[in-house]
Amino acid sequence: YKTAMLLYKMALAKGHKDAQFKIEILKAEMEVEAKDSLRIGEKYEFGRGRAIDLNLAIQYYQLALEQNDSNAPWKIRNLRNKIRRIYASIVKIGEIYAKEPVTKDNLDIAMQYYKRAKKLGYPHIQDKIDEVSQKIKWVEDSEDSIRFAKVLTPPRQKNRQPTEVQRKKPPVPARA
Repeated sequence: YKTAMLLYKMALAKGHKDAQFKIEILKAEMEVEAKDSLRIGEKYEFGRGRAIDLNLAIQYYQLALEQNDSNAPWKIRNLRNKIRRIYASIVKIGEIYAKEPVTKDNLDIAMQYYKRAKKLGYPHIQDKIDEVSQKIKWVEDSEDSIRFAKVLTPPRQKNRQPTEVQRKKPPVPARA
């Protein structure tokens, strides 16, 4: 459209009589296409007839912006804020699981949330992934140490007979 618009404007400048009409038609087509881009973006943002895909929604909103749709900047800003809130929520849930009690299961769940945030493009998440990986290794090593200690520790005997020292009763104090 941009190239066609440029050519029609050049033709208008040279005095071609149909150029102004063609420019008006082109503007109308661009406006319709911009509205379509905005509507398609909304379908991807809200899952209307399509799977939700926020990245595609932003691409369509940016296309509408390039086509001078006045609603596009507002849509892009709102969607980016929405994505930031989603990232923050996913990371926060991961942080909750990564805190006390530190168990292998909780750390695995935290890792799943952090990896989901990474897949969605959340910046700076790799530090948290590395931290949880270290904690998982530490927990696994600790569990191995506990298992090893249990193997080396002889089992306690139940119903052991008291030793001679344990059988002696303490002396009763004399009454005054």
